[in-house]
Amino acid sequence: RISTKTNIGQENSEIGRRPRTLAPIDESELGETLKSDAPNRIAFERVLKNLMESENEYELPGIVSQHIHTLLTTDCDKFYNEMKSTCTNDVSLNLLENSYCFLLLFMEEFVEQANGIQRKNQKLLADIFKAAQQGIEVFEAKIEEVREDLEVTMLMYLDSEAERLKFANGREALSVVNIMRARIAAEIDNKMGKEVNLLNQLLGFQDRFMMRSAMRASMETMTLNEGRRFLELCSGTLDDLQTKKDKDLTLEAKLMDIIQDAE
Repeated sequence: RISTKTNIGQENSEIGRRPRTLAPIDESELGETLKSDAPNRIAFERVLKNLMESENEYELPGIVSQHIHTLLTTDCDKFYNEMKSTCTNDVSLNLLENSYCFLLLFMEEFVEQANGIQRKNQKLLADIFKAAQQGIEVFEAKIEEVREDLEVTMLMYLDSEAERLKFANGREALSVVNIMRARIAAEIDNKMGKEVNLLNQLLGFQDRFMMRSAMRASMETMTLNEGRRFLELCSGTLDDLQTKKDKDLTLEAKLMDIIQDAE
């Protein structure tokens, strides 16, 4: 039942159709385990079990992506070997091995894609920053030049840079980043209109269930034409992401959730 296929951009995807969340940690499950390992251990075991139980391969990326940041800070080999030692037959062992193989492949691809997007955003930000140092006319000319490359991921990157600068006490640089973000966000809005503003807001949610709740509330106030344009925007954005070499799997999963609810 497990496939190593990680493309979540397939039609009729089941991602988000049966959302899986981690239950509260029960200390009775920990045994002799150090409590510092408990959240990561339970997260890992639940994700592996969900992968093993899944009947639909298109659901697999969504199972992992919900907890990707926890998994990236987890000693996966350690917990996998512990689960492996409890297998009582070849069938369960084979299913566990296939599930773990998929998990590792997905995590590797996620890291590669995240690094590619980060490098692209860093270069773009550096070019815009240099232009800003040469004056408003050069800055505006640069914004116009790179207009088609301005995407939601750029805003997310600027948000993360702003958060980092807050802790680094980089007040001057933080001010510049905030100005650049506002200008870039305005350009994206001008390029795409009202619907992209809503999409940017929705994609900014870290909790996918809060994102979907906010989307449903927004859809209730839309006209039929606005809803149609929003759905076209989401579908077009998803299609565009799937053609890129440096994909963002988490962003794709969010878009698929939004499209599913919008339909």
